[in-house]
Amino acid sequence: MQGSNEPDSPATYGRSGSGSAAQEHFFVFHANLTALDSQSELVPRIAEKIPTIDDGDWKVLAGGGMEVTWKLRPNVYWHDGTR
Repeated sequence: MQGSNEPDSPATYGRSGSGSAAQEHFFVFHANLTALDSQSELVPRIAEKIPTIDDGDWKVLAGGGMEVTWKLRPNVYWHDGTR
């Protein structure tokens, strides 16, 4: 997807990085789909894996849009304790 305005990876959505103390406090209570590890590599957090075009979870649509399917880890619970 070189030259387009679309991201190179759908994983940039919901990504967290390092930041201020206020941001760190936020992430204690709110998990993102992905995070950056200590080597600044993108890793799944509550997502089971990072979607890719190769596995079919990230589809580029004919009209120029995209459709991304995120799969959550099986041990993730909603705020009310339900799965």
